[in-house]
Amino acid sequence: LSVDTTAGEITLLWQSNIDTKGPLLNPENLEILRRDWFWDDLCKILALDERNELEDIIVTGIKWIGDAQDDSDSASAFVKYWTCLEGAFSGNTGKVDAKKKITLTERLARSIAIVLVFGGYQFYKAEEFDKLFANIKRLYAIRSDVIHRGRSKQLTGKRLAEICAYAVYVIFTLLGLRSRGYTTRQGIEKQTERIYEITQHSQHKG
Repeated sequence: LSVDTTAGEITLLWQSNIDTKGPLLNPENLEILRRDWFWDDLCKILALDERNELEDIIVTGIKWIGDAQDDSDSASAFVKYWTCLEGAFSGNTGKVDAKKKITLTERLARSIAIVLVFGGYQFYKAEEFDKLFANIKRLYAIRSDVIHRGRSKQLTGKRLAEICAYAVYVIFTLLGLRSRGYTTRQGIEKQTERIYEITQHSQHKG
């Protein structure tokens, strides 16, 4: 998958180093993309002369996912998937949110988990939230190892596949949130904070 933001074009290629007989972009697959994966919305976003903040995040995120999938170096691809996710939420992950008294790394992981569980598409069940949240933090620690040490012994094919799935699911959910009227990162972050407070209150009450 590649996105040319200047020309407003999307190119889809199915390919694999193992199996070269992958699915082709035929009318049936295109209909699935249009029906279930916001294909028409994405094409409209690319055609816009001016995009709002959320639309820019979506296009940039897809570009990072495409770059990662084309990258034969697993460490480099892993970081690119994380760049997609960090761009979707807040940066400066090493700092502390004085108001909430948590690191922004933890806030990032929490936001990703909230979107994946409660974003409207049920990629994961509510009872999986804690496990998902912990795994996202674990994957972020691996990302830090790669950034600061150039590699990580903990980076496996399974973990690369996990971060790829998280990035794709988040961008898909953002497309869905756009269709519901969201236009900014801040609007989504406020909603994730609200959902987190509600779920935590419910757990403590139970």
